[in-house]
Amino acid sequence: MNVIQLDGQDSVIDWFGYWPTFHDSEIVGISLQRASESRVDVLTWSTRNQLDSEGIYIREKYAVVSFVLSSITDLSLGGFSGQNVISGLSIEAHSSGIRLVLHPCFGISGYVEAEQMRVEVRPLQNAPQTTTR
Repeated sequence: MNVIQLDGQDSVIDWFGYWPTFHDSEIVGISLQRASESRVDVLTWSTRNQLDSEGIYIREKYAVVSFVLSSITDLSLGGFSGQNVISGLSIEAHSSGIRLVLHPCFGISGYVEAEQMRVEVRPLQNAPQTTTR
């Protein structure tokens, strides 16, 4: 993550042991609210440098990381589909506050700008069924 500090980011780092890149993560929810907080929910995990019996890298520590935005000032989102995988995300300082950028892979991509942003993490006990290999 770049130099921008978000309230709640320590809880994400505590769960994963680092700030994730969100590579191949899936956008599982977006809630845009005009007069209250909006959310972008991202399903992500940690990938070990070890293969399973099928030759696929082992994933663990699944969680939904939520970016909670207050006072959205601009957005541009496109490509929404039945599955919304991003190649990564970035958080950037912007003249109106903070910009959350969803880098394209398959499905939704774009950005949301808001005056304020915080992050929450909800650890999952098991791998969700919506995750693809």
